Amino acid sequence: MRTTTCCLLLAAAFFAVACADSPDIHPICRLDDRRLKTVVACVKRNGGVAIIDKLNAARDRLRCPDIECGVRKICIKNNGSLATHTTKEFFTDEEKAIVRVLFATCREES
Repeated sequence: MRTTTCCLLLAAAFFAVACADSPDIHPICRLDDRRLKTVVACVKRNGGVAIIDKLNAARDRLRCPDIECGVRKICIKNNGSLATHTTKEFFTDEEKAIVRVLFATCREES
């Protein structure tokens, strides 16, 4: 009986750890499709023409139909990371700072 209980507890603990969110995964990469669409809509409303043009250019280079797809591709390509070096091919350091603030603000508002 104890062995069975112990095995069940170990299995439950393993399952909980396997399903837990990794702290290394960027919050934007964790969003479901509906929420990401809401965040991107907010970014488009508040981003300004230059930033939206850069996001659209990145989307095109990633061969995506929309910005949401571009975000997903970057998340997948970089194992859930949106670290500064992962987006250097698309944005300058100044643009990255602006995009980061926009996405963070819009994520909090959604």
